[in-house]
Amino acid sequence: MPRHSAILLLVAPLLAQPAVPATPSAAYLAYLAATRDAKVLADLLPHLSKAYRAMLQSRPKEDHPVWVGRLKEDADLKDVKIESETVSGRSCVLRATATSAAGNRLRGKIVLVKEGSAWLLSESFWAT
Repeated sequence: MPRHSAILLLVAPLLAQPAVPATPSAAYLAYLAATRDAKVLADLLPHLSKAYRAMLQSRPKEDHPVWVGRLKEDADLKDVKIESETVSGRSCVLRATATSAAGNRLRGKIVLVKEGSAWLLSESFWAT
C-alpha cells in the first residue's frame, strides 16, 4: 500500500468526526440543529451531558421515540438569540430569547457542562 494511502486510512476517521463547538453558545445551537434532523435517541446523545444521557438511556428502549419527540418539541424554537453566556469553571448558564412554534416570545435559561473538551447540554428551561 502506498504510504499516503496508509496515512489517509489513519486520518480519515478523524476528519469524519464533527467539530466540537468552541463555545457553550455554539454547542447549544448545534444541539438545536441536531434536534431538527434527529430520528433516534442516539442522534442527540453526543450533545447531552453524561447525567442527561444516563437518564435517557435508563428508560425502556420502547420509550426512546417518545423522548426524541419530547426533545424535538422542546427545541422547536425560532429566532434563538443568546443574550448572555456566564461560564463558571466547567459549567455555563446561557440566557436566551426565542419564539415558540406557536409564535409566543420565550425567555430561556440553558445550563451546559464541560466534559472533556466539549460543552454539553445539562438542562434547559423556556417560559413566556
